[in-house]
Amino acid sequence: MGDKFYAKGAKTIYFQVLKMFLLIVMIPFLILLIVYAGLTRNIENLICERNFEIVKTGAEDFERLLSNQENLAVFFECSQDIMNFYYRADPLAEGKTTSAILEAQNDLNAMGIANSDVLNIQMYAARSGALIDYSTCALYLDRYFWSGGFGLVGYDCEGWVRDILQNEEQADFREAEMFFRGNTRDVLIYNRRYASASSAGDNNRIIFYIDASKVKNAFSAAQYEEGFLAVMDSRGTVILSDRLTGEKEQYLADSVFAENGYRKCTIGGRKMLLVNYRSGTLGLSYVLAVPYSDVQAVAEPLIQTMKYFILLAAVVCALLVVRLSVRCSRPLVKVHQTLKITEKNISMDDFAERLVKTVKRNEVMKEEMQRLQGLLQHEVFKNAMMGNVAEKEEIQAAIAQSGIRQRADCYVLLILSWNDLADDINIEEISAQKIYMVSIIRSLEKGEVELVFQLDLEKSVILLSYDGCSGQEARDRVERLVRQVMEEAVRNINYSISVSGDMFHSLEEISRGFFHAKKALSVSQNIFGDHPVQWYEIVKGYFGTMPQDEEEEYASSHNVRVVEEIQKYIVENFSDPGLSLTSIAEVFFITEAYVSKLFKRISGQNFSKYIEKVRMEKARILLEEGKTVKAVSEMVGYNTPQVFRRAWKRYYSGLPSENLTARADREKDAGKISKKS
Repeated sequence: MGDKFYAKGAKTIYFQVLKMFLLIVMIPFLILLIVYAGLTRNIENLICERNFEIVKTGAEDFERLLSNQENLAVFFECSQDIMNFYYRADPLAEGKTTSAILEAQNDLNAMGIANSDVLNIQMYAARSGALIDYSTCALYLDRYFWSGGFGLVGYDCEGWVRDILQNEEQADFREAEMFFRGNTRDVLIYNRRYASASSAGDNNRIIFYIDASKVKNAFSAAQYEEGFLAVMDSRGTVILSDRLTGEKEQYLADSVFAENGYRKCTIGGRKMLLVNYRSGTLGLSYVLAVPYSDVQAVAEPLIQTMKYFILLAAVVCALLVVRLSVRCSRPLVKVHQTLKITEKNISMDDFAERLVKTVKRNEVMKEEMQRLQGLLQHEVFKNAMMGNVAEKEEIQAAIAQSGIRQRADCYVLLILSWNDLADDINIEEISAQKIYMVSIIRSLEKGEVELVFQLDLEKSVILLSYDGCSGQEARDRVERLVRQVMEEAVRNINYSISVSGDMFHSLEEISRGFFHAKKALSVSQNIFGDHPVQWYEIVKGYFGTMPQDEEEEYASSHNVRVVEEIQKYIVENFSDPGLSLTSIAEVFFITEAYVSKLFKRISGQNFSKYIEKVRMEKARILLEEGKTVKAVSEMVGYNTPQVFRRAWKRYYSGLPSENLTARADREKDAGKISKKS
């Protein structure tokens, strides 16, 4: 935006933003133009390739036609009837009705019917000077040539006999115009020596007059009306052509076509696409010229469409740039007005510095407001939940301030109790694990968690709302959620968690729901079966059998015996890695939360600390007996030596290896004493 940012008015700011957006848009627009140029070239190349493929296909068709004639010639060379005509028949002596001539003509007629590309086939016997075609035996060649049934335009009889019948070449191609059976046709003359094994030294000939229009039609897809087509032999002689004028013929004579392909050239002052294809079979070259303007004309519709698209893109980009510039400049104008910049102009760095300072102040204020708002919402909800707000109107007002959805088919309040927390608990660790637990809950039950907050160090409260389902369906959904949370938490959280809950249909009943959920958490006997949630609905009939005094309940002789049994069970099963609050609760058929509180009240020790104490004292004895750290860790119920070392350091403030070293020193000293004695 430049070194100076002129902040005098909205118009200046707008043009600065517009300039910035234009610079941004120019990059993709230039890329679009480059792509357009590349696509244009590719389209023209594709059209050139198409013309090359047409020439190649036409050449293959033409050579297939010549191959068919060559196969006919080979057949004639092996035919006994034809050999009889060449070497046994004497038309001058026997007349043109000799049987050898008639049988040879029958073969010619059959081939003529089967091959529509050939307008005439002639056979010339050099020994007798006789010639036959489909229906005629010419004993006198001049009469045959001038009879009106056959003739070549531009040839007299002597030239025809000399150039065609008495041609000394093994094979010869030439183009001519033929009069035959009342019609004049352009033909390609394929004239070859009759090469029978018994004809050595003879110049007998087989002449095929091929319909030239069918050959040229094979190349017609190239639409070379304003160009030309030429087929040349290995010596550069044109044997077949179409629309080949003197100027174009001279260009061909001066050019060398070494490789297959196409190129641009200028012929007669006109830009042309010249396609060349050289056959590897017969050594013929096929040259096709098409005005390059025709090539471009084929590509023009697509190129024009692309131009319109680019133009449309430019217009749309321009409109978007203008619109974005207007929208983006508005905040800058407001910032300019808010900052109350009075200088005529200000550097961009100074403007940015002032803006950053203002934003930072606003962000701090925003964060503080959000934090205070969250605390206020939790405090308001907590007051309503714990019954600190008595009047119905006050409860409704407190709920409205909490930001909770006030209308739902049913609500579920859950209390998560973190069991077996020691007195010397690491506050940072338990806080991190609680945050992790909340993230799991929100990720699994999106859109239905209304509120999650910490009631105290041991308890968290979750409020969920449900629509469109019955109470039982809501309970089922909650239990699925809790089961998923527990499965995820057991891999990453070090504490046992108990969950109790209650359901209600109006937020005005929130206090009663909290009281019920808390009461369900205090149940001692595990009567919940497979339910992961201790529902008040399930246990409410159980409360009549409980002691009214909590201290009396915990201090009962029955509970003392239970704790003694638990301690005995721990001593007997300390080597089990699965020994935990959960497994003890299952064995003694009491809830985890109750086990945690009961054990601490009766024994005065934390449950997990007691297990650690039993294991460490047994581990010390085993180490003193000379066992390795790895073996001892497995024997006292630790999954890995690393976990065992951490527990040892926590309990003894040292490492197991130090205990082994001390034992070795004692044994060494004892050995010295025994030697002295």
